[in-house]
Amino acid sequence: MEMTEISNKQEGINDEKPGKSKTKGLSSFTATLFIAGGMAGSGVLALPRAIVNTGYIGILLLVIFAFNAAYGGIRLGMCWSIVEERYHEHRSASRNPYSVIASKAVGKWAGALVSNCIRVTLFGAGTVYLLLSSQILQSLLMNALPNIGFCTYFLIAAILVIPLMWLGSPKEFSIVGLGASLTTVIACVLFFTQIAFDGKNLTKPVTHAVHGFDDFFTSFGTILFAFGGASFLPTIQNDMEDKTQFPKSVSIAFGIIMVIYFPIAVAGFFTYGEDVHPNVTLSLTKTLIVDIGNILIAMHLVFAFLIVMNTVVQDIEELFKIPREFGWKRCLTRTTVVVCCIIVGETIPEFDKILSLIGGSTITLLTFVFPPYFYKKLCDREEPGWDRVRQIPLFERIYIWNLILIGILGGAASTFSAIKAIAAQDSFTKPCWWHLFNDISEGSLTDIDQHVAQTHPVSQLAP
Repeated sequence: MEMTEISNKQEGINDEKPGKSKTKGLSSFTATLFIAGGMAGSGVLALPRAIVNTGYIGILLLVIFAFNAAYGGIRLGMCWSIVEERYHEHRSASRNPYSVIASKAVGKWAGALVSNCIRVTLFGAGTVYLLLSSQILQSLLMNALPNIGFCTYFLIAAILVIPLMWLGSPKEFSIVGLGASLTTVIACVLFFTQIAFDGKNLTKPVTHAVHGFDDFFTSFGTILFAFGGASFLPTIQNDMEDKTQFPKSVSIAFGIIMVIYFPIAVAGFFTYGEDVHPNVTLSLTKTLIVDIGNILIAMHLVFAFLIVMNTVVQDIEELFKIPREFGWKRCLTRTTVVVCCIIVGETIPEFDKILSLIGGSTITLLTFVFPPYFYKKLCDREEPGWDRVRQIPLFERIYIWNLILIGILGGAASTFSAIKAIAAQDSFTKPCWWHLFNDISEGSLTDIDQHVAQTHPVSQLAP
C-alpha cells in the first residue's frame, strides 16, 4: 500500500476524494479522544493559580480562550480541506500538515516558521509532561523511597516511554487517546471532590489580592498554554478515516476540555485563594483520593507525551526522509528525541516560567494567530482555474482580525512578563548533573537526588 501511494504521488495520480481516506484511519470518536487527551492534563493543574493571579476576569478569559482555540482548530481543519481540494498531491498522508498549510497560504518561509514553532512548543510540553509525571511519582513514593528524587524518576520515566515512541502515528496506538482522556477525567473528578471537602472544612477566610501587570500576563500565558494543542490537530485530522468529521471532533473535544478545566479552576480559586500553589494538587489535603488522582494524572502525562511528541518526530522524519514503515532509522530518531528530552529536563528541572513563556509566544501564534490568518489567506487567494473556495462573511472577518490583534498584543505582553519573571530571580536552578562535578563527592544518582531535593523541593516543580 505504501509503495502504491508513493507511485501515485510521483505520477500525479490520486483519485481519492478530499476528506476521505482509502486506508483505515481514526474514527471521529477516537479523534475526539486524542484531541481532548492531548490538550487536557498539565494545564488544569496550573489553572487555579492562574485564575487567582488574573482575578475574576480570569474566569471569563478561560471561557473566551476555549471558544477562540476551538474556532482556530476548526478553521485549521478547513485550511487542510482547502489544500487537499487545490493540491491533489497532498490528499495522501502527510507528516507535517500544519507546515504545508502555512506554505500554501503564505509561502515557504511561513512553513519553516510554523515547523520551528511546533518543535519548540511540543518538545517543551513533552519534556514538562515527563517532568511532572516524575514529580508526582516522587510525591507518591517519598515516604517509601526517601532517597530517590525527581532526577532519577525523570530518567526512569523517559527510558520507559522509548519503546512506545517507536510506534508510528496515533492510529497505531489508539488506546493512548482513550487512556489520556479517561485518566484526566477521573483524576479531575477526584481532585474536585477533595477541593470540595477542603472548602467545607475551611477554618479561615479565603483571601484574594489585586495582582499587577506582570502576574496578570504571566498567568495569561499559563491559560493560553492550557489550550495549546492546535499544533498537533492537523496531524490528527490527517490520520482520520473521514476528515470531514474533524470539526465535530474538535467541538466535542473542547466541550470535554471545559468540563474538565472549569470546575477545577473555579473551585481552586474560591477554596484556596492566595494560598493556592501553582500546582493545585500540592494545595490539596493529602488523602487517598488525592493519591489516586495523582497516579492517574501521572499516567495521563505519559499518554499525552506520546501524543504531542508524535507530531515532533513525524516532522523530523519527514525532514530527513526516514521511511514511514517500522525500522531502525525510526527507532534511532525517536530514541534520540527522548534523549534530548532527558538532557533538557535534567538541565532545567523547573518549568513554570517556561510554560508561561511558551504559552505567550509559540502557542499564541499556533493556536490563536496563525489558524484564522491562514484560513483568510487561503479563502481570498485566487489563481487561474480556481474558484474561490470560501466566502468569509464580514462579521467573521472582523472577528478574525480582532482575534489576531488580541493574540499578538496579549501574547507579546505575556512573553515580556515571562521573560521579566525569569530574569528577576534565580529561576534556572542548578541542573541535576551539576552536582556530579561539584559538591557531591560520590557522584551517584542517589546522592544527586538527595542534594537536589534540598534545593529543588517537589513543590517548586509546578506546571
